[in-house]
Amino acid sequence: MKKGALCFFAIGSVLLLFSCGPSSRDEIPVSTEDPLALVIAASAQRPSKEISLKLATSVTDTDTEIRVILIHAYAGTAADPLLWNLMAAFKRNDGLEPVRWLVIVSSRDQASEVTASLKQRGARDLEKILRFVVAGEECGPWTRDWYAAYRGSKADEFGIQAVRQKDDQCARNVADQLASASLGWDIQIGKVAAEIRPNHEFAVQGGDIAFDDTYVYLGEQSLETVVTRGSFASRASAIDAIENLMGKKVIALDGPDAHLDRFLMPLGVVHGRPTVLLGDPIQVFEIFSKMSEKEKEAAADSILKGYLTDSEKMRRQVMIFFNSHEAMIRRLSETLHVAKLNSIEKDLTEKGFDVIRIPSLHRKIVHVGYFPIGFYYVNLVQDVYRTKNGKIRRKIIVPEYGIEALDRRVQEILGSLEGVDEVRPITLIREGYLHAGLRCLVHILGNPVKTEDK
Repeated sequence: MKKGALCFFAIGSVLLLFSCGPSSRDEIPVSTEDPLALVIAASAQRPSKEISLKLATSVTDTDTEIRVILIHAYAGTAADPLLWNLMAAFKRNDGLEPVRWLVIVSSRDQASEVTASLKQRGARDLEKILRFVVAGEECGPWTRDWYAAYRGSKADEFGIQAVRQKDDQCARNVADQLASASLGWDIQIGKVAAEIRPNHEFAVQGGDIAFDDTYVYLGEQSLETVVTRGSFASRASAIDAIENLMGKKVIALDGPDAHLDRFLMPLGVVHGRPTVLLGDPIQVFEIFSKMSEKEKEAAADSILKGYLTDSEKMRRQVMIFFNSHEAMIRRLSETLHVAKLNSIEKDLTEKGFDVIRIPSLHRKIVHVGYFPIGFYYVNLVQDVYRTKNGKIRRKIIVPEYGIEALDRRVQEILGSLEGVDEVRPITLIREGYLHAGLRCLVHILGNPVKTEDK
């Protein structure tokens, strides 16, 4: 495959390298009469378009209008309604622009199968919102961890970088193809070189880093990795390098999890103050303590449906889990996991943040004997977009787990936030079992939106 031209941009001693693909300003007619027409292909015939950066500006989790969502398909995607449900959850009925999807598949056959499945479920006009990238192998379901996403100096210009240190050929293949193919959309995606700095490697899995307009939130474990790989003299010098590279302050979090997005999510400025969501496992069991037996039975039905089983053994485990609230509240209050969450709340509050606690439960702290599931409500995605009548609309897409009282409480908290117009739940029961939430599944390319214009 012939790649696009290499584009360089220097920031002091920092060198950013993009492989720039052809301009996708040239719209390409696409028809879903042939499902393979949605598979992107590299082209050496189209002129390259240079992408430049003022800083290594990452796509933020807040105040971003989603333009493209990357998601890895997996074995069985065509038969599973998850992709269809995700597309429905992110759909903008009143949006000026639609959300577009780049689905990473292992083969052209899989692309055909997924296209046929979506059409069978009622999808229309897929040529406007869907493209496939054939990676040549199955990449694994947690798209967030494989890439870093950067904004170019102009709207709708983006760069992606493969960041996994092992088994990352899939992500590299994807980055190569996106850099040298036309999507047929008014969007440009380039490839960031494997090392965006010549001497120090900064490659952090996407689940352990988050962004708002002012801060980079980074897990302590990942920061230690950056120090080691980059041969920095100290933790402080590594933080200085990251801040100089990204133009944002670093908030290092010594959390209870290797991925911070399973316990914390920035919301940007709310009521004039930087604000974050922070998980609270004790709230989960406090809600269980107030549920009636009828509510627990209904929740058990939902969970078993999510697992595609009617196992009586599993039902008993679920009910034991719901009824363990007294013991779990007592035990959790004494754990290092909760102590670290409380410490983060204290530290951020002292820094001037508003910290909103939200029910969330990491599967690993539920011990043997209880039902093994995680509730990663904090692992959500935000979309701030312009409507057809020119207004700014803020939408939060959040996991739900079939436990009405718990799901309702989370949606009430999010719906009460200043400026939030819509809270859209999506059921992710199986993903909770696999230690993951919504943000783990997807990677976002989007443009900044000034919410003060709302």
